[in-house]
Amino acid sequence: MIRDQELLHGAAVIRLLDAGVPVSIQHAPDIHASAYLAEAGDRRVALLLKLSTRKRSPWQFTFTEGEAAALAALAGTYPEHERLLVLVCHTDGVCCLPHDRLGAIMNDPKAPAGQAVSVARGEGRSYRVTGPARRKMTRTIPMNDWPRRVFFEETP
Repeated sequence: MIRDQELLHGAAVIRLLDAGVPVSIQHAPDIHASAYLAEAGDRRVALLLKLSTRKRSPWQFTFTEGEAAALAALAGTYPEHERLLVLVCHTDGVCCLPHDRLGAIMNDPKAPAGQAVSVARGEGRSYRVTGPARRKMTRTIPMNDWPRRVFFEETP
């Protein structure tokens, strides 16, 4: 039986592979079942995929102890890799959140376990990310940030 997680992670990975840019992807199950490493040209990116099976916006993503440990392990083991949170919003799309932007909305971005982020998107709009205590990220995240963000650095 194929699990929802496999289907939706697969959809995110297929979008990455179909972007038209050579990319290599490696699963990092020793760090976390949802951790991957991607290389495209000079870019090295560590990915942690999270999934919401809620059918409509807003989608909730609560960080587990294992995911918090995985983010720390990715930073320690692969310091040259940029860390991205790949938030799969059921069948709507993928919200690609750079780990360093968590600080603006999380109570403690270095210890996210037990904290949740909410991702919302209106029809034809970008993703809006909100953290605990309804702290909103100042900028929205365009739908096309995934997989583009793997290939190009974020512009300020």
